[in-house]
Amino acid sequence: MTEPSLTMLEPIEFLAIASQLAVLTYYLGVLIYALPLPIYRLKKWAPILIQDSIWAAILIFTYSLLLSFSDSLAGYSGISLESLVAYMQLVIAIVMSVNFIARAFITSLSMLPVSLHHVASVILLPIHMFQYGIILSSTMVMILALILIGAKAKLAALGITLIAMPFRIGRNAGASILAFVLVANVMLPFLPYWIGLILSSIGLAYDDIATYNSTMYVNMWGTISDQYGGYPAGGVILFMKPDDPDTRYWFKVHNDGTYYINRPFKYIRAGDYIVYMEYLGYLVHLIPTYVKLPDNASLTYRLSTAEYELHFRAAENYVFLRPHGVLIPASCKIDGFERYVNGVKLVCLPTNSILQLYLAYPEQCSVDLESNASMTLTSVELVPWYGILVVKKEYRASVDESTRLEIKANVVCRGAVPELQVEEGVAEPKKSALVELLTLITFFIAYPVAVFSYLTVMSMVTLAVARLLGALSPRIIFDY
Repeated sequence: MTEPSLTMLEPIEFLAIASQLAVLTYYLGVLIYALPLPIYRLKKWAPILIQDSIWAAILIFTYSLLLSFSDSLAGYSGISLESLVAYMQLVIAIVMSVNFIARAFITSLSMLPVSLHHVASVILLPIHMFQYGIILSSTMVMILALILIGAKAKLAALGITLIAMPFRIGRNAGASILAFVLVANVMLPFLPYWIGLILSSIGLAYDDIATYNSTMYVNMWGTISDQYGGYPAGGVILFMKPDDPDTRYWFKVHNDGTYYINRPFKYIRAGDYIVYMEYLGYLVHLIPTYVKLPDNASLTYRLSTAEYELHFRAAENYVFLRPHGVLIPASCKIDGFERYVNGVKLVCLPTNSILQLYLAYPEQCSVDLESNASMTLTSVELVPWYGILVVKKEYRASVDESTRLEIKANVVCRGAVPELQVEEGVAEPKKSALVELLTLITFFIAYPVAVFSYLTVMSMVTLAVARLLGALSPRIIFDY
């Protein structure tokens, strides 16, 4: 039979042990009080043991409250520990790539005169040193974050158990462990803010350190639908900076109307954006049109690779047809709507004497359009759209503005529609090679300084909280 170990115990089992130790500590204090021995060194432990048992009981009963309070404070950062780990992994990957390029450059210089090779090695030596500093600091943060992700609850319960031991045998270690869990859980998610503060103070813009306004990268997902419960069978969602038209992000919308900006290969920087969707050759206006990320997104953690969630709805006059197609009645306010398996029926009130109706669908499909108004087909064109040939039609009708128009559309697809051929990506302003090099060098120097200084502050706060929890000689659980 396998012997039980600390890693096999659950937090509730640690707390059960702590409660028994607290009771034992209390009775030991009472027993020492009752002993008919006037020995000061022994008698002084009686009130200490009773106080320690009461303090341990308070910590046991407030265990969940302490962790919940710590998590709620960390939540104000808008960054999860998982996101922090992903960011550190990205930083390490970038540094390793730069290191590989630098080494390849030095190797290529070996074919040149020896003097040039040595000069290049001397020039690149400081860069290598700072690269190792970035890797070391990022790895340390990753280790701390992974410890909290995997064993936060157990470590907190273990710390309380050590505090509950009689005669303060484990008080220093227990208070230090508990303080580390509470402090690191709150402070680590705020590390990107500190990095942004340090780097911006020496002249690096937030966009140079992948930090905008409130957070580094935003990973999110969501759905796109029309006002009537329909969703597009594909498409592309576009995020554009209102003050910087050269910065754009575009992501694929899947056949179920969902989009994913998830780790590790997709991201969007936090900030203000205008959002559109491109579907079957039309630019679909979405609601909300203007978003501020991540403030307007919900932090739900429903996906491990995309903690934020943001859903969009098309403007009122866009109707998504299933299995494929879009119907856009212009100058007509939709007043009634019914959806069928392969079609829709809508009632609309004209806002103009000339009704315009736009229709688009893949060439593998056909749409039967019926209306109580005499509609004239004014244009038909076949246009390519991300690997799909799309039929675009425009209808017009002269109507009385008091007439209730009924429009019915039925979709029939004769064959399979090709998969959407779109490469998700990012378009950001390009910088000169010199600016990129100076930015990289400054980042290599400032980044490890920012991380190590933050860990120093965190260690000091941990020591202070450990003393508050009762440690006489607290120890730093992490050190460098």
